Amino acid sequence: MNGALEYLRIQVPTAGPLGLVILLYDTLVRDCCRAREAVLRCDVEKRTAEVSHALLVLQELQGRLDFGAGDVARQLSDFYDGTRSLLLEASLRGSGDLFQRAADNITVVRAAWAEAEQRFRRAQTTASQPSAASGSTPSSDPAEGDSQWSA
Repeated sequence: MNGALEYLRIQVPTAGPLGLVILLYDTLVRDCCRAREAVLRCDVEKRTAEVSHALLVLQELQGRLDFGAGDVARQLSDFYDGTRSLLLEASLRGSGDLFQRAADNITVVRAAWAEAEQRFRRAQTTASQPSAASGSTPSSDPAEGDSQWSA
């Protein structure tokens, strides 16, 4: 546990908005895996604690959605609702398999967030490249062709 806390202590201050979302998804996966392990050990108290924590993380993620931004927010909200239902069902049934399914589902969506973060970083890097004032930008004149560089 101390290793995970140390990791978060280092990562959270340096993570951007997308990085924080990814850290929350990582937390959800860990909660699901710990709940699954608790099921295997017949540790109802630990299972309940992990599910409770996962539900709080889901609440935080869902509470930050901007529904005015489009369909993605609605899709994520539906995903969070479905994940919440799956976690509650897994807990009530004491099903390690359902906890694993929840972790797998979360991992898939986490990968999409990680890809979005990589694209965002690449876009930032591209945007911070030297401009025309420094002398090497792609030409925007169609007559020069796409592969031409102006000096």
